[in-house]
Amino acid sequence: MDYIDEAQIVEECERRDALYRLMLKRAPQESQYRDPEEGRVLCLDCEEPIPMGRLAANPKAARCIECQYDYDREVLYESRLYAA
Repeated sequence: MDYIDEAQIVEECERRDALYRLMLKRAPQESQYRDPEEGRVLCLDCEEPIPMGRLAANPKAARCIECQYDYDREVLYESRLYAA
């Protein structure tokens, strides 16, 4: 293993740590939002009801699968921008 390999490992660890810190920072805002009239869980981003299949797979889901994909991509992008 040369110094370039070591540098890549350090970079990956720092990126993972930065992503984790971003996720912790946003975590308190990530609680589920329920429709007061129907009681269904609504997506935090698009405010559409989260499908029951998604909730069965992840009971704490706060976003529909499409918005979660976009959110994960955004968080990963931010972690790359602000990696320490």
